[in-house]
Formats: sequence, structure tokens, C-alpha cells
Amino acid sequence: MMSKDDSILILRLNLKTNKIYIIIWIQYIENFLDKKFIRYYLSNFGYDIVPFNQYSKNNNPGKWSYTIDFDKALKFAVNMYMHTEQPEYGIKYVDTKIELSSLLKSINSFDINRESGYITIDREFTNPGPSRLCDEQLQIMNLEEILYNKYNN
Repeated sequence: MMSKDDSILILRLNLKTNKIYIIIWIQYIENFLDKKFIRYYLSNFGYDIVPFNQYSKNNNPGKWSYTIDFDKALKFAVNMYMHTEQPEYGIKYVDTKIELSSLLKSINSFDINRESGYITIDREFTNPGPSRLCDEQLQIMNLEEILYNKYNN
């Protein structure tokens, strides 16, 4: 049997002074160590990213979900893990250190504090390719590390 090499990933982005968490199901998590690849992935596969509460109501798997509440992001990732075919590498977390506004031409009908409106990533980034040099090596954290940091800081 072949390996699925998949994970549920919580990506943290910044929007001015706020944090925003996007929850996605991915393969080849090692690619998400590179900001250039994350920009490319979000700009090419991001679709419309919907607020957590709208995703939950509509259960729309074609869309990604976002929230500004880390506990909600974690709960959503755990629910995704428990109620679907469980990914081989579980739940992971990456603080991308990417400013969300750098991915957007404009922010339309989007209120971060009320988690309302879609986020449409409308800037295009090219695939940096396999021989890329990382501009900054990011860290992938396991669920255990996430919880340890949450409750010990």
C-alpha cells in the first residue's frame, strides 16, 4: 500500500495586528517550509476562503476556512481529522510570517474582527520549483508541540 503523505495544516498569517488561521488538507507538507511555496500555493489553490462559521453551516469542502481564533482553528482541524479519512501525518501548524495583504490586490467586504466576508487571494505567484532556495526556513509543528506552546506560554 502506498503512503498518502497527507496532513491537515493550520497556516497562520498576519493581517496588520491580527492573526488569521487557514485550515487546509494538504500533501507533501515539507513544501510548506518555504514562504515562496506557500505564496504560490495560496494564490493558485486558495479559491475563496470563507469564515469558519460559514464553512461549518454549509459544510462546503470546496472552500477553505479561516478564523482569527486559534482555539476555533484547532477545533476545526480536530473535527476534520476525526470525521474524515484520517491523514497519515495528523495535524500540523506553520506560522508563515506572511502578511495577508501581500497576497491581495484589495480586501473587499472583509471584516477581520467579525469574521465576515470571503477572502479571495487575487495576486498570482509562480511555483518556485524544486530547486528553490528558501528565503526563510519555517518550522512545522506537530499537534503535541502546538498544545505544549499554547498551555506553557
